[in-house]
Amino acid sequence: MLGFDVIGLDLQGHGRSEGWRRRRCVVRALDDFAADLLLLLKLVKTEYRHQQQQQQQQQQEVVVLLQQKEQIHTQMQHTLDIVKDMQQQEQEQKENYMQQQQQQQQQQQQQEHKDMQQQEQEQKENYMDIVKDMQQQEQEQKENYRGKKKIRLCFSSGYRLGGGWR
Repeated sequence: MLGFDVIGLDLQGHGRSEGWRRRRCVVRALDDFAADLLLLLKLVKTEYRHQQQQQQQQQQEVVVLLQQKEQIHTQMQHTLDIVKDMQQQEQEQKENYMQQQQQQQQQQQQQEHKDMQQQEQEQKENYMDIVKDMQQQEQEQKENYRGKKKIRLCFSSGYRLGGGWR
């Protein structure tokens, strides 16, 4: 009696009308019992196959999901690598630009310094030329003054220039 309950047969009941799971029947003949037993075995086989198919489908779905997830992960990782590379390139470009700006400023300052030195040198040369010219003019004026003095000395005897005799 105990074994019949395990496979779903109950010796007490009222017919075969209560479904496949807990099949209740009254065993009246050994043929009925064998037929019921075969039906139960077929049911177990089909349910086992169905469960196996469901498990395989679930496993395949899980594998597909994992593959999709891995693809998404690799795509994201690839995108992140590209973004990192772009950030590095941007940083390098910024550094290069800053270095170029500094170099240009230094060159401009050096050029301005050279220009200022050149202007100062030209101003000094012009000043020196002016000083030389002034010295020459002064020298000429001194020579002219000395020459006039001599001329005056020569004419001091009585004749004045433009004034006649004294």
